[in-house]
Amino acid sequence: MKKSKYIFMFSAALLGAACSDIIESSESVSFPDKEIILTATREGLQPGTRSFRLDDGSVWWSPNEEVSVFYGAGSNGGSKFVSMNSAIAETVELQGSVQMAGSGKDFWAVYPYSTDNSCDGSSITTVIPDVQIGVEGNFSGDVFPAVAKSSSMTLAFWNICGGVKFFVSRSDIKSVTFKGNNNEPLAGKVKVTFGSDGTPVVQEVIDAKTEVTLVAPDGGFFKPGKYYYITLLPASLDRGITMVFTTETEKGELVSDKAQTVKRSIFGVLKNIDAKVSTWESTVTATDYVDLGLSVKWATFNVGATKPEEYGDYFAWGETEPKSNYGWAMYKWYNGSNKQYSKYCTQSSYWGGTGPMDNKAVLDPEDDAAHASWGGSWRMPTEAEWYELITNCTWTWTSDYNGTGVKGQIVSASNGNSIFLPAAGSMSAILSYAGTFGYYWASSLSTYESGLSWIVQFNSDEAAQNYYQRFYGMSVRPVYGEFIPVSSISLDKTSLELYLGKEGQLTATTSPSNATEQMIHWASSDDSVAYVNYNGVVTALAPGTATITAYGSSGVSATCLVTVKSDLSLPASVEAVDLGLPSGLKWATMNVGATKPEEYGAYFAWGETEPKSN
Repeated sequence: MKKSKYIFMFSAALLGAACSDIIESSESVSFPDKEIILTATREGLQPGTRSFRLDDGSVWWSPNEEVSVFYGAGSNGGSKFVSMNSAIAETVELQGSVQMAGSGKDFWAVYPYSTDNSCDGSSITTVIPDVQIGVEGNFSGDVFPAVAKSSSMTLAFWNICGGVKFFVSRSDIKSVTFKGNNNEPLAGKVKVTFGSDGTPVVQEVIDAKTEVTLVAPDGGFFKPGKYYYITLLPASLDRGITMVFTTETEKGELVSDKAQTVKRSIFGVLKNIDAKVSTWESTVTATDYVDLGLSVKWATFNVGATKPEEYGDYFAWGETEPKSNYGWAMYKWYNGSNKQYSKYCTQSSYWGGTGPMDNKAVLDPEDDAAHASWGGSWRMPTEAEWYELITNCTWTWTSDYNGTGVKGQIVSASNGNSIFLPAAGSMSAILSYAGTFGYYWASSLSTYESGLSWIVQFNSDEAAQNYYQRFYGMSVRPVYGEFIPVSSISLDKTSLELYLGKEGQLTATTSPSNATEQMIHWASSDDSVAYVNYNGVVTALAPGTATITAYGSSGVSATCLVTVKSDLSLPASVEAVDLGLPSGLKWATMNVGATKPEEYGAYFAWGETEPKSN
């Protein structure tokens, strides 16, 4: 990380004769960029309370740290200097080049380097971010800044900010927000100068932020008992503070009216601070469901909406976060290098027999946008549940739902209840067909092609089921009801013998009988021998054997071995004739391969059972 009081040593030879008497005018003289080696340490932190703990109070440098350096005034980040250390260190050399114009100016510097940094010759302007990423046991990335000013070759760096050092007790907290109860500035673009005592003073907050949020590392959760730091501008919080703790489904707020002070270079310590929250509130959007007299209850509005007429958010199938752009390159479950899906793969023949065939045909809860957003028993409807809604309810198009001007379908049940589905269109690079079409995902894969998923689509004329590429952004209307997965599957036959060109029916039975999604996906180990369609009908195409597999929506399976023989089936007119021979044998009325006595029939090599062309 970083250590405080940086001392920068500039090579004296670099200044040369910048002010020699050969200069005959008052114009500034520009010197070319020259390499400078700066030796730097940094001011340590001081305890502000008896509960303060930070080992020895030091702040160390990490490798490749970057610093903005100015000679007098400058903008766009000034000159970038980079630490040359290969490991964390208390003292480092910073290497870079700076252009010096004129003479008698001060050197100014600010850590960390940013193109937002600037200097007007009397102050430094830099940015304290209001959204910071947590680092276990350390400052948040590069957001603990320090500044320096000197007319000599030695630069001492001083911390601008202080803050809060805390740990939590819960294991599911994703972010922590800190704010003053009087909306005091705690972050933003700041202009910093030096006071009479030589320490930094915030002269002006140009773009004030009154709240600072620390987000858990890597989009995960803060580890209980591990310290994290929130960097804040010095401030007197006379009316106290508020801290807000957020999980995936809850929010807890801690309010204290006791006056607090954020002091420069000091971090106040808060232990198990979330345990002081008395009430946690659900952050799941409050919603109602409607009983349409069907197998599940339907939500009154889309995920991402707050009322029925709002479009809500758009999701790719199997993704739980909305995006601004949708396509193959951005799709979570698409493996671009192999041009295959990395999850929810059925029909191995569709993928050329390769790829991770998990044979899952319905979304897992963690990949279901409705369940991920609303929790509980909310989920995306299956293909069967959409079919039930289409066939058992009356769909009526409206161009002005409840006077809102929103177009869509009012879906009415025989019990008098109804829901409204806005024609929200779909998302790719732009929003398309909004107000004309509605496209809503089902949680089920298509049985026709593994690369497609079921949707319901409607316009002013009709509502129908269809299937679509998974990567498009479409609406999600949740249903409320327990999802019961398929636990096992069986076939009515474990072996089947067919002649060329003939068909056979396989019937699958899933267990339990009340499983939510009972659709079956069929696959053949060799489509050139025996092809199976989405209804389990097997067609014999070439002599040989193939294994037909039936998959339940959860990926469970059952198999049948199919043997295909040449079309030498017994003709309906064949008879066994009794010629009165002593052996009692009867003779057929026609040859093998013939359908009547006068036909030649098929030809065989001795000991072979299949006719050949050569």
